[in-house]
Amino acid sequence: MFDLLKTDYRADVRTDNLISYVGQTVKMAGLYVCEKTVHAKNNKKMWFGTFLDADGNFFDTTHFPNYTSIYPFRGKGCYLILGKVVEDFGFPSIEVIRFAKLPIKENPVLE
Repeated sequence: MFDLLKTDYRADVRTDNLISYVGQTVKMAGLYVCEKTVHAKNNKKMWFGTFLDADGNFFDTTHFPNYTSIYPFRGKGCYLILGKVVEDFGFPSIEVIRFAKLPIKENPVLE
């Protein structure tokens, strides 16, 4: 899927060295795998997402209610993710600050 993107950008960091960026804000490109919607105590929606980086390694994201309505999931594809790296139980994940679906190239057969 990454080869179909209009951009060559893949990430500031990759999953295999994400743990060394705990506490820092990073930008990553990720192929959507799945998300889980949950309701916070105030009944607002939040999401947990799973993505693959350009090397094929999984990473997880957390989308808190203050960002879910501004930056929603828009189906399958690759996303540009800006977020803070956090560590839970020895594993890094990204708390999303900004989130956008990346455009893909036009189908050359249809041009």
